[in-house]
Amino acid sequence: VESLDEGSDIASAPEFRAMRAELQSSEWRLGRTPDFSHQLETRIDGVGVLDVRLEVVGGKIQEAVVFSDALFPDVIDEVMVALQGSDYGRHGIRKSLEPLRDRFTQDGPRLLLDSLTDWLASNVDD
Repeated sequence: VESLDEGSDIASAPEFRAMRAELQSSEWRLGRTPDFSHQLETRIDGVGVLDVRLEVVGGKIQEAVVFSDALFPDVIDEVMVALQGSDYGRHGIRKSLEPLRDRFTQDGPRLLLDSLTDWLASNVDD
């Protein structure tokens, strides 16, 4: 059995480095994954109950459905639209929801948006 580390001859070979780079890329990890769905539920004090259902195809969120008892349904509606087509993962979710911060500047809606964004991003992997 041979142990591989960054300094070993095999690990420093160009062929090995190329294969490793390909296997670490998000396109390979998410673009070649089977389609899947991801359901997450939580209750955030002062915000409400959130039930998020994501349908992921080829590493992209094809459909996002959010059920909530939060007092700002317009935020929930905009989040569902913004998530469609975004990359599945922490960075993709944050990137797709960040522009909504300009639309929701009042305290209540902003708290809902920020709480939902932080919670959702912290519960998926890149």
